[in-house]
Amino acid sequence: MLERIQHGFVWAGRAEAKGGHCHVNCRRVALPRSLGGLGVHDLERTGMALRTRWLWFSKIDERHAWAGLGLQFPTEEQAFFFASTHTSNGNGHNTKFWEDRWINGRFVGEIAPLLHAYIPKRQRKNRTIAEGL
Repeated sequence: MLERIQHGFVWAGRAEAKGGHCHVNCRRVALPRSLGGLGVHDLERTGMALRTRWLWFSKIDERHAWAGLGLQFPTEEQAFFFASTHTSNGNGHNTKFWEDRWINGRFVGEIAPLLHAYIPKRQRKNRTIAEGL
């Protein structure tokens, strides 16, 4: 909704713009000023970055307010997060046994999907490597 209003304003100077009324390419407007754009944020990408940041904060510090809420994130955002991060085991107290990618960049569900599906969800979300081993 907000993105539609933003595009309408950039394209036609009003809340909504239909095809044929576009004065400016939105992709070009979203470019940084140094590359010839206006630096207008792409709301979809900015939102994805912020939600991915929540994933990061819930991973590194479980004291944040939203860490225990069990927030649901789209599969593509989770994939982006896992592709962008690397898990280092350390003492195993902060790495989730069933959900984190601690086995050569893979998680147990990729290696043994039937076993992963058999484990209750609550245990999959909470069990650490230290507890599992």
